[in-house]
Amino acid sequence: MSTSPGAATVRVRSPGGNVVTAMKIAERLHAMNAEFVVDGYCESSCANYFLPVARRIVVEPGARIVLHGSSDEHLLAKSGQIEPFQQQRAFAERFHVPLGWLLYRTEAEFQAGSNGRHVSGAVDTPPGDDRVVYIVVEERFLRSCYPHLDIEFRSETYTDRMRRDAPFRNRLARDGFYPSGSLECVRP
Repeated sequence: MSTSPGAATVRVRSPGGNVVTAMKIAERLHAMNAEFVVDGYCESSCANYFLPVARRIVVEPGARIVLHGSSDEHLLAKSGQIEPFQQQRAFAERFHVPLGWLLYRTEAEFQAGSNGRHVSGAVDTPPGDDRVVYIVVEERFLRSCYPHLDIEFRSETYTDRMRRDAPFRNRLARDGFYPSGSLECVRP
């Protein structure tokens, strides 16, 4: 992540990181009221916590935003770590982060193989393929979660390439990367 001196623009290229640390960084980023430019990739904690505090989001050509879940009830049941769960809940409330953006699921929803009640639609996978591990965020999904944000996806998007380039798409699919497809946040 880099910032331009005297400017309210933050260029992000991050694979994510520790949940609690990312939320602390996001608190500082929020105070900047910055435009976020995704330059390459913004994945995991970067996507979960940095993007929601942006004034504006620009996704450069070929850049990707990737989600794979958060500190939800399923992770709490699995890890027993209450601190990240509680801090994420407070963060989501303070910054109006939709639980759909965090791919939040209860343990029962996870066990049922559900995407959870906070999203509708489906990830763009081939019929019968349920190996989704990473969701490459498309404009439709991002806008459904953050209708108040100024969002710009610059062509050619990462998912444009996934759909156009079969060998590229197949290589990503082997690792569980799929476009968000018709996935949308459900507002309470």
